[in-house]
Amino acid sequence: MGTMAAMRKALRLVFLVLASLLVLIGIASIAAHFLTYSSAPAIAFTAFGPAWLIAPLVGLILFAILRRWLGSFIGVLTVALCVVVQLPMFLGTAAADRGVVLTVMQANIRLGEGDPAALAKLVRDNHVDILAVSELTVDAMTKLDGSTLSLDLPYTYTNALPQADGTGIYSRYPLESTEQMDGYAMTNLSAVTLVPGGGIVQLYALHLIPPYPHATRWSTEIDRARSTLAAVPSDRRVIALGDFNSTWDHRQYREFLRGGYRDAAETVGAKWLPTYPTNRWYPPMLQIDHVLVRGASVASVRSYSIPGSDHRALIARIPLG
Repeated sequence: MGTMAAMRKALRLVFLVLASLLVLIGIASIAAHFLTYSSAPAIAFTAFGPAWLIAPLVGLILFAILRRWLGSFIGVLTVALCVVVQLPMFLGTAAADRGVVLTVMQANIRLGEGDPAALAKLVRDNHVDILAVSELTVDAMTKLDGSTLSLDLPYTYTNALPQADGTGIYSRYPLESTEQMDGYAMTNLSAVTLVPGGGIVQLYALHLIPPYPHATRWSTEIDRARSTLAAVPSDRRVIALGDFNSTWDHRQYREFLRGGYRDAAETVGAKWLPTYPTNRWYPPMLQIDHVLVRGASVASVRSYSIPGSDHRALIARIPLG
């Protein structure tokens, strides 16, 4: 009997330590949401923000089973705060999908290996007007030029490069004031288009460097891109599409959302919309592809798979008035 009692006591201690660790993970995720840092492990931890809700929830359950009421109380507070932190992604309101609507799409095609026919079909089926392509290689560009994409989006501004460095903008409408932005590891582009009935729109196709193993450079590129967007005259509509290699839980990313800029997914309450990675045995966990808008509303944001890519594409419908 003494041996059994000792085993039960040891098991309770193990579960108590586990419950404490799980709740501490939740507390750490809340803190990480509000902090600014340039440490790769911290950046990676923060990227999984919504998933960390599971940890304190399990910890709370363990505390309740063990009848540790102080731990249970702390667990309840931690779970509640984790929920509050994520609520903005659930509380948005979609605008009416009517009038002049610009449909935009962000697609990272993984070193040019995304299926060009599937990408072109997504564009045609969803009547996409503007497409931003990350990781555009010369071979991928050639295949896209030979697809229906060249008919649907005949105006282009591209810089196709090996590996992950290339980027392209494909448009239904003529592109003007095209520019390659300096100071980035990968290609970042800007252009201006005139949408019939919708006015002038400033476009950006962004691909920021991954934080691992480039944490300091990642932070620098985010600051540079944010400054560029902030400098656009306030009376001009802006749509920025891209693989930001950061999630809504990163404070550095949320600092984009100033001066009238909004995350399209948050605006419509699209909830958790992870886009990466899609080539693993587990489902995508990170929402690192984004659509930012200023001076326009958002009617919808949805994600779509692209065979051969490790990202899901985002398609947003943006009423222009």
